[in-house]
Amino acid sequence: MEKSCFLTKKVVSVFLFFMIVMFTYLATPVQAADAYPYRNGSWLKADSWGFYQRECTSYACWKVRQAHGIDFNNSYRLSNGNRWGDAGNWDNAARKIRLRVDNIPARGCIAYCDPYTHGSGKYGHVAYVYLVSGNKVYVQDYNWGGTHKYGDRMLNKTAFSGYIHFEDLQHVFYVKYNANGGKGNMANSTFTYGIGGKLRKNTFSRSGYKFNGWNIYRYSDKKWYYTKGGKTGWYQKGKQPSGYYLTIYNDQTTVKWTTSKNKDTVEMYAVWKKASNEKPAPPNESLPEGVYKLKHVGTGKMMNYAWGWKEFAYKPIFLDKRDGSVEQTFRFRPVSNGKYEIDIMHKEGGVMNVWTSKTVSEGKKIGSWSRTYDDTQRFLVTYVGKNTIILRSAQNSNLAVAPDKSARGYLQLVKYNKNDKNQQWVIEK
Repeated sequence: MEKSCFLTKKVVSVFLFFMIVMFTYLATPVQAADAYPYRNGSWLKADSWGFYQRECTSYACWKVRQAHGIDFNNSYRLSNGNRWGDAGNWDNAARKIRLRVDNIPARGCIAYCDPYTHGSGKYGHVAYVYLVSGNKVYVQDYNWGGTHKYGDRMLNKTAFSGYIHFEDLQHVFYVKYNANGGKGNMANSTFTYGIGGKLRKNTFSRSGYKFNGWNIYRYSDKKWYYTKGGKTGWYQKGKQPSGYYLTIYNDQTTVKWTTSKNKDTVEMYAVWKKASNEKPAPPNESLPEGVYKLKHVGTGKMMNYAWGWKEFAYKPIFLDKRDGSVEQTFRFRPVSNGKYEIDIMHKEGGVMNVWTSKTVSEGKKIGSWSRTYDDTQRFLVTYVGKNTIILRSAQNSNLAVAPDKSARGYLQLVKYNKNDKNQQWVIEK
């Protein structure tokens, strides 16, 4: 809960702005102040939202609730016991729930001062922005100067550390669906920023191709959504950082934060990949989640993780004689659409990974890497006999996992051939 905010009053003498406020907006702020439900409360007691009464945070909380119709409180959208807390923490809390925080004021946002800045004390300060005119802001607050009373002031917009845009929570954005070479029609979707919802289920089709998800394009800044490992960002095509590639949203992905600009449009472009002639494994042949050993049909050796090796930039996976060690055990975890992530059971951990590219290709080595939640780390299980499978890349189902011809038999990707014993593995519990 927030303590007292001690700030030094500043006088701003801007005649034109003063006249606007006096003659156009004066009545409303006074009425708003009188309506604050804890105006006669004790600042030693908490309000119903988790802040101390007649503190700047309590008043700002009430204004946000009134202006934007949301159930804002001290734990709003935060988890693990986190709180909005003192005014000086509000910008950090806002970023955690992905609210826009910047230096551009707008009516309905919250102005904040970091602790010991702009005349604030160790707890910082927050105020409601009632009006913006040029470089000036008209703010309403409580406890300016430690009075525990209502106040309103005209200030330069630089009189605050920044602005938290709760007004974005009222914004909507539209989603259009682009067949991108396919056929069919899909109705647009409308979402509220911060609440969002699921994308429509794909109904587009393309002869000879399989739907593989959506690439994302934003109208307001003409940028595409890119990713690299766990990092993401919006960039114009050709201007993305090295190694970044277009993000692919799965069918019916939930979107919330795609754009904070009101009435912006985001276009989902269907991603297609060549359909495989291979018939998918029957549902009753799917591999249950669990820990397995994999014996190579061609050599009788076991799939083995090279823990502790330093001569590689990644930890390779290769063939070795059976020894019963944990580095010869792997956990298969189903993730979606018949895809599996294969965890390394050795204490070094990691996930079976195609090294190292945004796009898998023939000859790429297989090793262990930290989890990145993309299809370079996902595999398809195809049965070719009882307890005998082939592992294929989820990104390119025409490529399968097999040892190379070296003495070690390092795993790599090869062209899929269901009759090739070099690609076949016997599953053992």
